[in-house]
Amino acid sequence: MSGTALWAFPTRGALVSPPVVDVDRRRVYLGTTDGQIVELTLDRGRPGWRWRVGADVIHPGLRLGDRVLFAALDAVVYALHRGGNLAWRAPLPSRPLSAPLLVAGGILVACHENDLVGLEAETGRPTGSLRTSAEIRTPPVVAGGRIFLGLRDRSVVAYALPKPADTAAVPPEGGPAVDPRSPDG
Repeated sequence: MSGTALWAFPTRGALVSPPVVDVDRRRVYLGTTDGQIVELTLDRGRPGWRWRVGADVIHPGLRLGDRVLFAALDAVVYALHRGGNLAWRAPLPSRPLSAPLLVAGGILVACHENDLVGLEAETGRPTGSLRTSAEIRTPPVVAGGRIFLGLRDRSVVAYALPKPADTAAVPPEGGPAVDPRSPDG
């Protein structure tokens, strides 16, 4: 490392999350706090396309095949083709607490309040949701076939992830939330 910057790109809004880097296509994707998703060239930082969204983007994005996904504070997940066209967008029940995660072939987003939402990766259609027993306070962590969340009641909960044969990322919409601390969970 020489200490010499190779390039810099000024954004209109603050950056509060890391960019998504696509080494194969030589591109960088950023979400900004002025409600934009921006594509830059990896080698020189030259702007490509910009996509205006309804609110700030404060979480990292997710590269998924030929798409990049970002969850914005307008409570929407945006999936953009790497060329800049909208592939799909999906509403969330409340503002996202975390970046979109790829889990069991689907997308999972933790939302403020008590919702963990599953989306179909290809279309953004809801695959289900889960309501926790207390407000979600930490972004989810996936490990060992489970998803872990920190809750406002000072507990950590673990939920089993679906097996590969399961089609839904989380229980069906309106299905009961299972608290793993209960005798039934």
